[in-house]
Amino acid sequence: MTDLRRRSNRQNRFRQPGLRSTPRLRCCRLGAVAALCALIGLVPTARAQRLTLDEAMLDMLGPGLGAGVCVNLLAGDTLSTSIFGPNLFDICDVTGQITGGGGGGAGALPGSTDALAQRLKERTERDDDEETARTNSVDLGGGTAAFFTLNYDSLDKQVTKYEAGFDSDVIGLTLGLDHFIRDQLVVGAAFNYVHNQGDYDASGGEFDTNAYGLLAFASYAPWEGLFVDLFAGYARRDTYNRRRVWLTSLPCCGPGNPNVSGYASGETDANEYSLGGVLGHDFAFSNVTVGPRAEIRWQRTDINAYSETGGTGLELRYDEQEIDSLLSSIGGEVSMAFSTSFGVLVPRVGANYVHEFLDDQREIHISFVEDLRASPTRFSFWNEVPERNYFELKAGVVATLPKGFSAFADFRALLGNNQFDGFGGSVGVRLEI
Repeated sequence: MTDLRRRSNRQNRFRQPGLRSTPRLRCCRLGAVAALCALIGLVPTARAQRLTLDEAMLDMLGPGLGAGVCVNLLAGDTLSTSIFGPNLFDICDVTGQITGGGGGGAGALPGSTDALAQRLKERTERDDDEETARTNSVDLGGGTAAFFTLNYDSLDKQVTKYEAGFDSDVIGLTLGLDHFIRDQLVVGAAFNYVHNQGDYDASGGEFDTNAYGLLAFASYAPWEGLFVDLFAGYARRDTYNRRRVWLTSLPCCGPGNPNVSGYASGETDANEYSLGGVLGHDFAFSNVTVGPRAEIRWQRTDINAYSETGGTGLELRYDEQEIDSLLSSIGGEVSMAFSTSFGVLVPRVGANYVHEFLDDQREIHISFVEDLRASPTRFSFWNEVPERNYFELKAGVVATLPKGFSAFADFRALLGNNQFDGFGGSVGVRLEI
């Protein structure tokens, strides 16, 4: 699939194909529009070159145009324990110039440089990616009804120049109510919870995200077949991230100088706001229904500043971030209704083309936690360029049963995304009350 996380944002709305298009058939489609996902992107620096996290840290810790360690980081100050914490001080004093230990000073032989391993990656999920879990609901029923949806998505993020690879499992649930105000209008609200747990490739660490959200929605059918769905949501996202860091040499000092390895951990939270709408029309041919769909979705994510903890000296302090995304989705759905002795079964298939307009590669401003100066040296790295275009495929079945009860099951996959592979599924029920 591809980016159930990140732009993992488009929600699936389900209608009962093969039947007449009424608010009843639409109320739950909207009724669970949403999961919400995401993390990490920061502010700009004066550098024109777009550095990875490894490159940015080595640029601070390595020698400048002349000789010496941490020249760019010191920015003209003199190295001492009053401006750096003990671990960062030891890295910058690897040649023993201050403490008398080590071997070398300016005359030390140059050695090979190993990258600082494992970049702190951006999550999401908004879809997707991030990212992503989605909620779906059933299109059947009338009056006031309660609905429940359970979602699962599996994501495989590829290693790129700017971000680490990872595997993650996303589990989400939605619980809500919808109500007919009049024949053509349905309104409702839902609570949404999403848990995203993943592991970075090559024992690079792990992350864990919990998001809690509220969604308000409305569906209006001005005439037969045509419908307009609108939704607005808010989610609070709490994220824990643990990344592996290591530094086994600097250009000035030879292999093993310094030799730092460990993990850096951090926790932060974010506020996510979303608005969107879907425009569609269902054309019925006997028991077959064909319908085009067009959706637009805007989302803003505000991530609070946070600092990592650990004992390596390479822990980072991250500035606040603001991320905007505008996604369009154009596609359609085909379904066929069958009457049985126990109810109506409606198999369906659909496909969408998704395009991202706003979210772009972001420059992330950071500084070292152990840089104790009143104005620590700030530097930056870049996240990966988000995938602009990809496809979503889905297939499933809706069952309409007696006494106002209905249920559905769906499978989905994302295709054509060079950064993500994955698949997902949802099951849900709806009961008139």
